[in-house]
Amino acid sequence: MTLSLSTLRPLALALLLPAGACLAQAPALPTLQQAQDAMDLAIAEQIAKRPRSDSSSLVAMAFRPTLESLSSCAVGSTADTATCIVVGSAGMKSGARLLHLAWVGGQWTLPDPRRLPKPAPSGDEVQPLLRAHLATVAARESNAEQRERFMLAAREAQVLEVADCEVPDERAVFECAVTARVGDEEGTETLAFIREEGQWRSAPAPR
Repeated sequence: MTLSLSTLRPLALALLLPAGACLAQAPALPTLQQAQDAMDLAIAEQIAKRPRSDSSSLVAMAFRPTLESLSSCAVGSTADTATCIVVGSAGMKSGARLLHLAWVGGQWTLPDPRRLPKPAPSGDEVQPLLRAHLATVAARESNAEQRERFMLAAREAQVLEVADCEVPDERAVFECAVTARVGDEEGTETLAFIREEGQWRSAPAPR
């Protein structure tokens, strides 16, 4: 097969471009404003489905959630989805919640969260975080015997399960029940995590 100049020119340009530029790029993670817009759109769509005489539309607008912060964002189960923790207020109530978003028609939208898995770190991801947590506890322990126990746990703790990850109302973190074993002893403790640049981290202690 002979390639003409008209064929070679676009081919050469394509080879010079980054791979992602030749395809439709997956959207970046949402911003706070984009998350707010997605929530506003979802409320507007719900209001549009109701009769004009339905007073609940006025209540919905009056209690429209106002987002104040966005954190722990990461790509979801597919490249066109994301999950974030948002902190906001609606009427007199404020708090944190998990927000699922999906890129549809060139904008972030709110899909049905019942069909989506909740984010949770794996046991392998929690393993070094748990040991680092135990090492910190050991360093603060004034009792020599207790300190030695925590130091042993920091070296040998094995994560068996990470379950029941939820976002509590009062903190923008993922709280998970972590079951671990040290020697013949086994126990479960609730630990808090956040996500930074797609990586799971231990959450800072609450102030």
